[in-house]
Amino acid sequence: MTVEQICQIGKVKISDENIAIINQYKDYIIPWLSSDEFKNNYAKKEFPPLINPAKLDYEGSDPAHAWVLNLPLPAFYDFLVFGSHAVGLHGAMIGFFALCGVTRKVMALRGGQQRI
Repeated sequence: MTVEQICQIGKVKISDENIAIINQYKDYIIPWLSSDEFKNNYAKKEFPPLINPAKLDYEGSDPAHAWVLNLPLPAFYDFLVFGSHAVGLHGAMIGFFALCGVTRKVMALRGGQQRI
């Protein structure tokens, strides 16, 4: 199976960066795409995962790689909240989450740098 075929299956834009990422994981991708589990459960999804999500260790995963490989969110996430300035996320929502016992991880992007 070629990188171009993998990109076609996963609907991944062909670029030097994406090809490098796919080549890095090719030994995991090819058996997964050939498996019955992929064919029965994931092949018809709009953006099928290129690596078996059940066998992933999300700790320390590179977000850019997860994006290119169409990896789903980890099972321990129930939902994500996106927002902007002045929409109540830093006051009302955080208080509401605390009352509901929701744990949170906040990630902000400012000036091209990631803060966690």
